[in-house]
Amino acid sequence: MDLHEGRGRKRPALVLVERKSRYIIARFLPRKDAGEVLTAARRLLDGLKVRSITTDNGPEFACAEQLEHDLSCKVYYADPYKSWQKDTIENANGLLRQYLPKGTSLLGLPQGRIDDACAALTWRIRKCLNRKSPDDLLPKTLA
Repeated sequence: MDLHEGRGRKRPALVLVERKSRYIIARFLPRKDAGEVLTAARRLLDGLKVRSITTDNGPEFACAEQLEHDLSCKVYYADPYKSWQKDTIENANGLLRQYLPKGTSLLGLPQGRIDDACAALTWRIRKCLNRKSPDDLLPKTLA
């Protein structure tokens, strides 16, 4: 779990990635705030079986204990300045930059814009997935 921020760091998007299938889901937040992250994470993960979440130590993720309780999962924090401990989400944010480039203001964008970007990435074949797409692997992962 991480935030994807645009120009001015206003209206970030909460991005979550399933580790094995690389399936990406995201939701714009009205502001960078722990309560908003908690609400968005609950909505995005509603009905899904979550075993663990890895995030960084930012104040926007201070809701982790509540998320652990709500989802009955474990939340892990990456060590400061060690982004390789959450490389899957860092890679996903990089892929999202192809659709929402750095320096783009996210203020006026509709939720559908990031949904379309996530859908495009869901159908994309990946070398790391043995030439399969996240959409191909997600049903097997959830089984």
